[in-house]
Amino acid sequence: MIEIEKVCVDFTAGRGTLTRAVDDVSLHIAAG
Repeated sequence: MIEIEKVCVDFTAGRGTLTRAVDDVSLHIAAG
């Protein structure tokens, strides 16, 4: 859940669509 929360925080903080997309891809890879 830590990674999921991290993505949500990054998205809410408005770090950028690219950053959010990269984190999302990393999350899917980690999820297998």
